[in-house]
Amino acid sequence: MVPRDMSAHAARDRHEYRSRAGTRPRRTAAVAGAAALAILVTAPAPAEEGRAAAAAARPQGVFAFIAAYPDHLDRVEKGVLYWLDGTKMPLARLGLDRHGRPLRPYRPADDPATAATEAISAIDYEPIYLKIYGDCRTGDMTARLATLRWNRAAPDGGDEVRAAAANGVAAIMQRISDELDRLPDDVAAARRALGGTYNCRNIALTDRLSLHGFGIAIDLNPTHDGYWLTAAADANGEPVRRNRLPMAIVAAFERRGFVWGGRWNRFDTFHFEYRPEYLVATGGKLPERLTRPTFSAYFGGHVRTAGQWRFTGAGVERMSYRPRPAGAPACHRWVRQPGRDFGRCLAAPASPRRKGTR
Repeated sequence: MVPRDMSAHAARDRHEYRSRAGTRPRRTAAVAGAAALAILVTAPAPAEEGRAAAAAARPQGVFAFIAAYPDHLDRVEKGVLYWLDGTKMPLARLGLDRHGRPLRPYRPADDPATAATEAISAIDYEPIYLKIYGDCRTGDMTARLATLRWNRAAPDGGDEVRAAAANGVAAIMQRISDELDRLPDDVAAARRALGGTYNCRNIALTDRLSLHGFGIAIDLNPTHDGYWLTAAADANGEPVRRNRLPMAIVAAFERRGFVWGGRWNRFDTFHFEYRPEYLVATGGKLPERLTRPTFSAYFGGHVRTAGQWRFTGAGVERMSYRPRPAGAPACHRWVRQPGRDFGRCLAAPASPRRKGTR
């Protein structure tokens, strides 16, 4: 099934992926009822006074994840995210209460589109992505990756790279590459300067798995001044944003469910990541700048202390979803307060404090 509120381009790509993967189980009526929202991408923009109402009609927060990944996620019920394969994932593992609201309240932005993206950023996506795409640190990813050829119209045939097979991510990347091959020559250098796709590594300065490790990210035309950690600073010590990537390339990615790293306050202008939940929540058009609630540093963000950026996220092994071993008792009570034991089963021993975490 195609993510709600996604474009016709992404619909075709996902259809091809589904044809190869087979038919998934039937959706529940509660989730299927959101199908009418798919017209939002092609419908005329609502009047200014109706923007808030239109945003409220779209799936938000964890429900945007359900709409974006219909081949995997089913519903939320009594504080649990139900998967189509029968897995039950407590919302506390995602940083949410039983109603799907962030455990740490915050004041959302006034702009509806920005508020929608903040609600997505308030969720710890890692448990969901580990289950969908796999954990490259603990297992062989060969069966979970598919091969594509980037810039295959080039005289040398382009570069053979790998990306996630789940959700048709590799197929979507291939179509984007083919579309970029047809763009004018003035964008040729940027599209051909491939920085990489799948790479099992952590996010810089963190112990959290990079989205490259899931096979759902790609870097194009990397430059030092395009990344907030290596860019020159202004008089206030803030990194200066400089983008060298043509916006025609950005548009090609965003039409198909990718989010451009150049939109983040902590920018990465040569980075794209497959995050269709953001486009579902906003109706297909992202705001110019994407921001995160201040507390989302707990989920892998950075804070500035004494002029230095420092990671303050929780340890991966504590936040990551791990299937319950066969015969192990089910856990019905979880630590729900943010802290070093967040998400721990109350019947299990406390996690030891580790250096670099809080």
